[in-house]
Amino acid sequence: MNEYQKSRRPKRGHIIKVRLFESELTEIRKSKIAVAKFLRESALEKIGVIEDPIYLKAEREKLYQLSKIGTNINQIAYAVNQEMARTGTYEKVKLLQLLISIDNQIRSISL
Repeated sequence: MNEYQKSRRPKRGHIIKVRLFESELTEIRKSKIAVAKFLRESALEKIGVIEDPIYLKAEREKLYQLSKIGTNINQIAYAVNQEMARTGTYEKVKLLQLLISIDNQIRSISL
């Protein structure tokens, strides 16, 4: 976004003050999102204006990595299906074990 586009964006003109305990503020800051953005999106989500949860940068990165892994698995599965007719039973079992291992590792990743 260039400077011209930034200057044309509508500005938020309303200020709301919120009192928090130190422990509450500490938890919000752990999220690595600006406090104002965190409170604004949390409030809008609570009343149904925003339906998607707030994804932290780390969570988005995990989702991106899982997507890449899924793509790789699909490519492996395609290659395996193409070669199945030409490989022996032993090779098929090894490939199946490898795919099961990959599946188990993906399922162990928590978001």
